Amino acid sequence: MRTNLLRAAAALAILFTGLLGAKAAGSTISGTDAKSGRLLRQMDRDMSGTVSKDEFLQFMGRTFHRLDTNRNGKLERNELLPLIGGRWDRIHAPLR
Repeated sequence: MRTNLLRAAAALAILFTGLLGAKAAGSTISGTDAKSGRLLRQMDRDMSGTVSKDEFLQFMGRTFHRLDTNRNGKLERNELLPLIGGRWDRIHAPLR
């Protein structure tokens, strides 16, 4: 179970790093620019235009709590499905 959690966390970190890094580098990711911008705004609590390590960890903590649907303090296989299935908007409602 711990291995699956670490894999999911690593996949999220890679996803965020790729999206944010590509945006910062000025490259275009067809169809995902708006999503990466929303993600940045959701993580950027001090509105600085960047995400600090503390902001990222706070965001991931909120994500953990949203995924932990049975509130047992552990993520189980079925609770990780939104990450794997690409249903991010079900975990974090889009900003309005």
